[in-house]
Amino acid sequence: MNNKDITKILAILPILFITCVSAQQPIERDGAWDSYPYEKDFEDHKGWPDCAVMEGNSENKKYLPGKDQVLTWTICRSDSPDSDHDGVYDHIDQCPDTPKWMVVDKKGCPLDTDGDGVPDSVDQCPNTPKGAKVNGVGCTVKDSDGDGVPDSADQCPNTPKGVAVDSVGCPLDSDGDGIADYLDQCPNTPAGITVNDQGCSAPAVLKGVHFEFDSAQLTLEAQDILNNVAQSLQSYPELNISVAGHTDSTGPAIYNKQLSQLRAESVMNYLASHGVDKAKMTAMGYGEEHPIASNLTRDGRTQNRRVELQTSN
Repeated sequence: MNNKDITKILAILPILFITCVSAQQPIERDGAWDSYPYEKDFEDHKGWPDCAVMEGNSENKKYLPGKDQVLTWTICRSDSPDSDHDGVYDHIDQCPDTPKWMVVDKKGCPLDTDGDGVPDSVDQCPNTPKGAKVNGVGCTVKDSDGDGVPDSADQCPNTPKGVAVDSVGCPLDSDGDGIADYLDQCPNTPAGITVNDQGCSAPAVLKGVHFEFDSAQLTLEAQDILNNVAQSLQSYPELNISVAGHTDSTGPAIYNKQLSQLRAESVMNYLASHGVDKAKMTAMGYGEEHPIASNLTRDGRTQNRRVELQTSN
């Protein structure tokens, strides 16, 4: 080899080195990923992986400066599979079932430029502000009270900020007492118990609970009602229960108070016999001391002859 030949080789070598070393990835040609341009110089072995790093032989090495550097490049098989035809080979495709018409990123997943969870290919509002709630086509959904339920479906449109709501935008009421959880100071009120505006038990008249004449013996109708009450109370064993007996003003006050005490105890004992913890109950007779209607009329006296139930945590 003469000096002229050596000069030519030294002139070509930097170009060859830069081209080969920098070509570490497949290139895109005519919309499809193709192999390294010099792939034709190598046999297409079917046992090779889809892409591999190639190393120059000893003849290449002797032309490299210092003779201790290795010439490498990436070569890819032209038959690498792309099952969903999105332009990304299966071995790097993290979303292998992307529809053919959908624009994807370099990992093969639907492109979502504004990060709203709706792919660009179907996003009708491509510049949605970050964090905004959107519908199925990527457009902002109006939610005036910010409870996560769109105004179009919100049946309680003025819910205070931060209050937990149900699917129709109304505040949760876990115990079903008509008082929203965020206002309910007694959140485990048994079903059917009358409550005040704080969700705590107000004295509830056990309507239909009557006694035999001048007696503490429960009528059959009263027993049926108390069966349901007992079943409800068993679901809330942590509650304390007060049973209060009341009479009208007919007869001596002392006698009325004694009779109301016996009737309150009769109700308490019946509930205890049907599964309610007696240790959680108290009975008190108030006689004619706390009327809720006038004792001057028959209807008023009927209302005053009553048994009330109150619960507390």
